[in-house]
Amino acid sequence: MSAAVEIVLEAQEEGLSIAEEEMQRVRAWAAAMLRRAAWDFALYRHYRSGKKAAIFRDAHKWIFLPPVVEEDIDRFATFEYICMILDLDPDHARETVLKLRRKDLVR
Repeated sequence: MSAAVEIVLEAQEEGLSIAEEEMQRVRAWAAAMLRRAAWDFALYRHYRSGKKAAIFRDAHKWIFLPPVVEEDIDRFATFEYICMILDLDPDHARETVLKLRRKDLVR
């Protein structure tokens, strides 16, 4: 996680005001994380072994399984937290990811 994201999130926890420009950077980071995981899920869902299958499993785990938060800072990178930053309903986002197909990504 970038230092900017950590600073913004810590400031929010302490009730401090965050500049809109900084929040736009956080949202862009969150959108990039979500997009990459959704693409990895859609692109590699049919692979059963090898590196691409491992990438699919990581995306599936992050999106669909309960998060394992070993340290407090880990919670900022959970699927649910990313959805919160983006004002998305996690269940709806999961449904959308399930519907994605490879052809949807090349448009």
